[in-house]
Amino acid sequence: MSSIKSIKQRIKSVKSTSQITKAMEVVSATKMRKSQEFALRARPYAVASLEMIQNLLARVPELPPLLQTREVKNSLLLVITSDKGLAGAFNANVIRKVEQWIENRHVIARVSPKAISYSLPSKKIAASRLVRTRNDQIGGFTLITVGKKAKEYFERRGIPIEKSFSGYGDYSSLEETSLVAETILKGFLEGQWDEVETVYTNFRTTLLQESVLKKILPELRI
Repeated sequence: MSSIKSIKQRIKSVKSTSQITKAMEVVSATKMRKSQEFALRARPYAVASLEMIQNLLARVPELPPLLQTREVKNSLLLVITSDKGLAGAFNANVIRKVEQWIENRHVIARVSPKAISYSLPSKKIAASRLVRTRNDQIGGFTLITVGKKAKEYFERRGIPIEKSFSGYGDYSSLEETSLVAETILKGFLEGQWDEVETVYTNFRTTLLQESVLKKILPELRI
């Protein structure tokens, strides 16, 4: 009798777990659909904006400072991952491409006292209240990370990070992302790095996402 009772309790427990996982699946599917719609709506605008800028640049006599090429002594790589795991190969593919990028450079690490790490514990916290911690810079190239997964991965392997940003969530405002842009632009104009590239995940379909390495400064590419 005790074994039958135990089996019934087990069946009840499995059914309860099944109900919970189904509810989680519905929530995840809804969030995925919203994120997909958000990304796909923004993409045509981004492509059209780049095309417009390229057309304008073809008509100006002199390129602006942000697009003027110079000898590359230091490069910046902006690495974009998520803050959390359980995302399949979403983060792994990005990290793998970054490792290939680093391997191609064979540089020597050096310490930079200016390196600062930013964390966004809450989307409601203003930029002036961001937490700051010291870190290092690598001679020849600099890493800036968006997302805790990239920061944690490269820190564990002793690869210094110039700055890191986290806590953005599924959707971010212009005010939050402008902090990343301002950091990149300021460093480029001041000569901290001579070119800027980024590694991120490009969404194609629900079942197909690819990690992409793209140069964003000084050459403007679509």
